[in-house]
Amino acid sequence: MALQRSVVGNGRRGLSLSLTGGLDFSLNRQETLMSPSGSYEPRLRVFQADDFIKAKAYNKLTVIADNMRYLEEQAKKVLEEAKQDDDLHHAACNIVKIPGNMYFLYQRLSGQKYFSIISPQEWGPSCPHQFVGAYKLQHDMRGDQGGDQGGDCVRY
Repeated sequence: MALQRSVVGNGRRGLSLSLTGGLDFSLNRQETLMSPSGSYEPRLRVFQADDFIKAKAYNKLTVIADNMRYLEEQAKKVLEEAKQDDDLHHAACNIVKIPGNMYFLYQRLSGQKYFSIISPQEWGPSCPHQFVGAYKLQHDMRGDQGGDQGGDCVRY
């Protein structure tokens, strides 16, 4: 998305908005400041009014563009969280996961990830696989990362 204000040679002034979706909007004046009779003042007032209108439109479009960028960032965060939750729900698990409980994610040498109810501290030095993270299952089935509870359990 591009928002531009421009003053082009020969007194032409303009405001244009170009969105990546192919929408183009522009306010352009092709006239010069000088009227055919040589008088500047009436034309100058018109151009001052035009400049005010364009500035007002530019400011509103700038706010809208900022809001669109913010919403795009929020949408990306939502999609990233959904992908993480999807990945967590597809990890191997031989237990029934209950919301409110903490589960520990490990990774085997083959790359397969699995959940366990045994923490790395409980494994101690006999931890069989690499600890990836601890997750608390929320009631909306979202997995909130419970911090690094891995201790020394990083062997393969």
